[in-house]
Amino acid sequence: KKDSFKYINYNIYHHANDDVWEGPNYNDKNWGENLFICTPKSSKSDTYADSMTVMAYMRHEEVEKWKNTMNTIKEPGDRGAEYKAFKKEKEAFLLKKLDTIFPNIDDHIQSVYSSSPLTFRDYIGDFEGSVYGIKKDANSPLRSIIKSKTKIPNLFLTGQNLVLHGILGTTIAAFLTCFNFVDKERLMKKVNAIK
Repeated sequence: KKDSFKYINYNIYHHANDDVWEGPNYNDKNWGENLFICTPKSSKSDTYADSMTVMAYMRHEEVEKWKNTMNTIKEPGDRGAEYKAFKKEKEAFLLKKLDTIFPNIDDHIQSVYSSSPLTFRDYIGDFEGSVYGIKKDANSPLRSIIKSKTKIPNLFLTGQNLVLHGILGTTIAAFLTCFNFVDKERLMKKVNAIK
């Protein structure tokens, strides 16, 4: 709700247990104990947030029965009443968890929009809706690195799947792709000169 919840100028990685790596190994009772929470900066106010993003791990198996559906703005589709009920149940569960972090959070909410691994799959095109791209192996990192320069002339790749996942991985991949076209040292000097 407008001018209701203070803007938080940092991300929150909430872990209800001591082992931060246990998030993907949830069950029906402890789902949502590992959360990423942020209030994106608003151009309307420096004091109040106009939205909050809350992310929790969700395995693809939970949405497997709707895997043959598709729903985007460009290609609208209907996953059905059962899927909508599933999402509403997950929303309510997460809101209860969120209330333990921010008491009475419901008093600040105007509306809720939720997505699932299917949403990420449909919009991003990642297999099974992976937020972080292709699976990497820390024990053998070179096996999952994709080069930006392909064997096809004038075809170059960039994005989170090349070297590392996430926003940082996307940024690093963008630089690696640029290095195919511009002088690496010169570009890095320009970047480092920015204050």
